[in-house]
Amino acid sequence: MNKIKIFWSYACADLQPIANVNTSWLAELAHEVRRVLGTQDSRGEYEIIRDSDGMIKAGDVIDEQITENIEACDLGILVISDAYLRSKWCAKEAKLFLDKGKPVLIAEMLGGWNDHEASKLHNKVGALHDRILRVELWHNLNGAEVLKGFPAPSCAAEGRKEFDFAVIKLCDGIKKQSKKLRDKASEKNVTPLKPVQPEAKYLNGDQRYDLFLAHCTQDCNLQHQQLKSNLKSEGFSVLHLDMGDPNVIVDWDDSTLTKLMKACNAYAQVIGGTPGIKFLGTDSRFVKVQYDAAGEAGLKRYVSVLPDLRLDECDEAHQDFLANLEVSKTTFEDFENFLIKSLNAARETLAANEKKKELQDDMGDLLKVAIDCAPEDRDKQAALAEMLLDKGIMNWRNIVDTPKNKELMSIAQISDGIVVVYGESISSQKRAVSQFSKFLKYSRKKRCHLALGVADPEAGAPPPSAPNVPQIYLHNGVDAEGFNQFLSNMTGKPQSAGT
Repeated sequence: MNKIKIFWSYACADLQPIANVNTSWLAELAHEVRRVLGTQDSRGEYEIIRDSDGMIKAGDVIDEQITENIEACDLGILVISDAYLRSKWCAKEAKLFLDKGKPVLIAEMLGGWNDHEASKLHNKVGALHDRILRVELWHNLNGAEVLKGFPAPSCAAEGRKEFDFAVIKLCDGIKKQSKKLRDKASEKNVTPLKPVQPEAKYLNGDQRYDLFLAHCTQDCNLQHQQLKSNLKSEGFSVLHLDMGDPNVIVDWDDSTLTKLMKACNAYAQVIGGTPGIKFLGTDSRFVKVQYDAAGEAGLKRYVSVLPDLRLDECDEAHQDFLANLEVSKTTFEDFENFLIKSLNAARETLAANEKKKELQDDMGDLLKVAIDCAPEDRDKQAALAEMLLDKGIMNWRNIVDTPKNKELMSIAQISDGIVVVYGESISSQKRAVSQFSKFLKYSRKKRCHLALGVADPEAGAPPPSAPNVPQIYLHNGVDAEGFNQFLSNMTGKPQSAGT
């Protein structure tokens, strides 16, 4: 079976832009449904057909064209509003769905529509009202029916959360109905399933994911779908097992789960009180098996437990599982925000480590740097060493004592760069002047690059200087400009603060 074709039946009047908003509530609903279903992806599973998509072209006989497209579609979404109920064309579309026996999902923009006096759907109401799934797109606000996220979800002050949940519920209904259609189609042409290895289904070479999003408990499906959708909209790569894949239940085991999780940087799960399916015909619930496998894989586990969950309402095994979870109960929104913040931080750390490795591979094995300082300036030495490590330069050494001239010459000979620290005390400054003079002499012969780390001196003579010798100020951390100039001198490559 190819893409699931969904006929979007609506009243054109509901697409009229709202004043001062330049869009309509229905247009934003359609956009969000497309986004959640992934219809923009040419490889996606769903295709939505609407009049505005060119379904009916100039010269077509409307009745015939609508009939052909409804016959060709797999299921329909009827967006019922006041305008829809008054439209004879919408009534014809609804009747066609019933006559053709097509599955229908009802998206309600108003309540009590089955009792609407002016409805063109009379004599069809009973059949439609109890058909498949009805999703309420409105809520009661101060005694009045108001669309969730009115006037438009993108700019609504209230109701956006309720709108998002309604979209997820509608899309979840589409997916469930699509699965039934696919299962029915596969029964007509049964082919024995070949075992699918996890690498082939979910991994592509060395592919990594930001997050393994675990299968949730049955009572958390809406939160789970919202989390999955929002994480993907934030640009995170999410590995989520397809529970419609029989290989997940039959042919894989907990070691397979661990292998998949090792391709991820973190683990997240939403847990309530209804644990759901068991794993591989055992007594272990899948929600617990995943959590344990993430621990085996060494992943950081982020778990959201419904704040109103009562342990005494859960079965004994699930109670034991929940009691051993290291998690604090927060609102789902707080959990989602914390998870996104943590994943962003993990990305930044990973990027920094990759950059450090890149720098180390590029020059870390080649560059050798010495840091010369008085004993009382070890803190300045440590700050410089940390900066070197951040730049991927692993080969560096400390000079705290005062070596003889031959030793200094040897250090200059084996080093690519030397930083002399001009400290805060008079004794440190005198030592630095002497060491700087010697290293300057030796560096010119050995092509060793020199820099002066200048602290905040209490008194004494100005720090020494020389042409092409950068000064790295150490008053408040390490001066990036001076340090990058020193690095540029050694590598022959321009350096910037982000390099």
